[in-house]
Amino acid sequence: MIAAGQGGLTTGVWWPVVVPGVAIAAFILCVNLLGDWLRDRLDPHSR
Repeated sequence: MIAAGQGGLTTGVWWPVVVPGVAIAAFILCVNLLGDWLRDRLDPHSR
């Protein structure tokens, strides 16, 4: 989706690129937060 929308960036059509990009960034943030939470809960050395 991002690659398909790149041609529109020069014409001022930005939402086909920004919306999937924000979704990818939100997904990565959620995965990182889940990993941090699991490390805190399951790491015996941090207690």
